Amino acid sequence: MGKDNMKLAVFGTMWNEEVMMYYYRGFNKWAQETGSIVDLYVCHGRTNMDNPFNVGEYAIYDLPELNNYDGVVMIASNINQESVREHLVQRIREAGIPCVVVDHEIEGFSRIYIDQENCLRQMVHHLWEHHGINQAAYIGGLSSNVEAAARLNGFLEGMKECGIPIRQDWIFEKRFRYNDGYDVVGELLSRGEDFPDAIVCANDDMAAGVCEALEEAGIQVGRDCMVTGFDQYFLGENYAPSITTVRRPRESIAYHACQMLENYKGPYALKEQANLSFGQTCGCGVPFCKNDIAFRKHVFNTFNNRDIFSAMLAHMEEGMIAGDSIEAIVESMEKIFYRFQKGRCRIMLQPEVESCPKSSYTTYRTCTKEFMFWEQENDKGDIAGHAYVYAPIHFLEHLYGYCVFRDIPQFLNNKELYNFTKSIGFSLENMIQKNKYAFVNNKLEDLYATDYLTGVYNRHGFAKYAEDMLQHCRCQGQEMQVIFVDIDGLKKINDQYGHEAGDVVIRIVGHSVSQVADERTKVFRYGGDEFLILHEGDGEFDVFCRKVKEVIAEKRAAMNLPYQVSASAGCVIAIPGEQKSLDEYVKEADHIMYGIKQERHRQEQS
Repeated sequence: MGKDNMKLAVFGTMWNEEVMMYYYRGFNKWAQETGSIVDLYVCHGRTNMDNPFNVGEYAIYDLPELNNYDGVVMIASNINQESVREHLVQRIREAGIPCVVVDHEIEGFSRIYIDQENCLRQMVHHLWEHHGINQAAYIGGLSSNVEAAARLNGFLEGMKECGIPIRQDWIFEKRFRYNDGYDVVGELLSRGEDFPDAIVCANDDMAAGVCEALEEAGIQVGRDCMVTGFDQYFLGENYAPSITTVRRPRESIAYHACQMLENYKGPYALKEQANLSFGQTCGCGVPFCKNDIAFRKHVFNTFNNRDIFSAMLAHMEEGMIAGDSIEAIVESMEKIFYRFQKGRCRIMLQPEVESCPKSSYTTYRTCTKEFMFWEQENDKGDIAGHAYVYAPIHFLEHLYGYCVFRDIPQFLNNKELYNFTKSIGFSLENMIQKNKYAFVNNKLEDLYATDYLTGVYNRHGFAKYAEDMLQHCRCQGQEMQVIFVDIDGLKKINDQYGHEAGDVVIRIVGHSVSQVADERTKVFRYGGDEFLILHEGDGEFDVFCRKVKEVIAEKRAAMNLPYQVSASAGCVIAIPGEQKSLDEYVKEADHIMYGIKQERHRQEQS
């Protein structure tokens, strides 16, 4: 008797999202029947870990704490990076929980698989027994791929059993792509030798490429040359003539893998039955879909939904690219979720992704900033009886966050998960770069507007900020103090002690004024020995001047200067409702300051 309310983790890649769609259906079916939770951690990682993109993708596998799970399913057949598989195996062993591996054999773990070797052996027997082939070529995957190796062994074994000569120069190691099949036909034809009766391919994509090249060369598929594939993908289903292939029961594999963990008593192996599906490319003359009307509707709905989603994705991208904040980017996502996903999603981001240095984005576990897109309030959280898909959001190796989806077979079927998460990652990177450039530009503007000697604003800063301060005070109905400061005796100090001494005096006065000024005050170096101070609101001018004088005295004493440092100041009040310009206020303050300076000179001379 199995256990209910379990929690399982699944690891796999999305290099073919259609494949994961079928696995997802099996996992979700089991979760619904048992009231359990299945979390699928998926990515689009490839084989080169020197590529920073792959680093960002595979990092999603380190998100879950495996101690929180009752078991693991590892779809090892589509995790092509060996170091990633080894790392996963180590983590599972350390957690001490049972694991079921799809296809691969790993010591101490259960295994669920189809006998791919036997499938290819049966395919060769079918071609020999029913179609009388006497020679055959084979197009497979890389020998380092476990599935590719098994299929090649099955082909060779079948050839031997049927007594068909094996030609090594007719065995091609390729990468499962359409162009691989197309190119192999060109190579065989260019040799000018005997042409094979059949070309057996390790997947449907290569088989379709072979068929296309044969027809272009005037060789009739299914009569002059038999062609077979493997895996029965959607594109292969749409090809004409219909491809003879092997149907893999992926949904059943996922469902039974969960059952193996549900009833786990120790590691064991379970073989699933795969079936040969005979089509027109081997000469059987049987189209794949017997219900032509249903199949046509299926094709139309698939491509129509894909077009709708692509258009919505493009619209979302336009909005996200224009966004300069997390909130703006998230807002652009909402329509696509509620229209296409019925709100069953949440997004987790790094807490300070807008400003946090990229070097800190080393794990997805630090993503705590949550955005929810749920159809109903009670949908929030992980609800038993569902399968969830976790997909990474990143730019190269910089980990920005991840998405969590629920009930998404249509999303997978449209093969848009990669484009969706990539768009978010690119948009976040674009936002970060825009914010960075804005920060740098602001810094440059501040530097451009800052006096290098004193650190207060210069005349450029005055042009940038002063008028805005005046208008702000007028809008708020408050006064603004305009204070004009002129250093006393600077020319005499320059003449007697040198211009470096004069710079020291300017710096002391500028720093002293800045030290006394509060957050409502801006200080500007208005000329060589002149400073302008703008203060929003009321204030005691005499108190301000006294404090500045005290700070100047402290700094002069600390530096033990042989000359006096002082300044004269004049102040006017810009009253709300007055129509005077800022320049008029500045001239008035300057005039008052000059009068104070002249009066002191007269007193000193008398």
